[in-house]
Amino acid sequence: MKKHYDSKLNEFRSREQELINEATASRPEYKAPKTVEELEQFKAQYPDVYDVVETVSHLQSEAQTEELKAQLSVLQERESESIRREA
Repeated sequence: MKKHYDSKLNEFRSREQELINEATASRPEYKAPKTVEELEQFKAQYPDVYDVVETVSHLQSEAQTEELKAQLSVLQERESESIRREA
């Protein structure tokens, strides 16, 4: 039983490695769009992917904007306090 298990395990591992090598070799080289024209072409070619990336982008920018607003608020309070002290 152990011998059969070991042989099947080795067989599965070798087949897994073959599949990984095959997938890696046949995968096209991806080049990210860098110009507006390339981005428009990507949007036309992959509308679903573009929409997901755009949504993630908006969520990240909103989070960063909120963080910056919080920091700005703290700085404005400090400046206001500083002006009061000087007056």
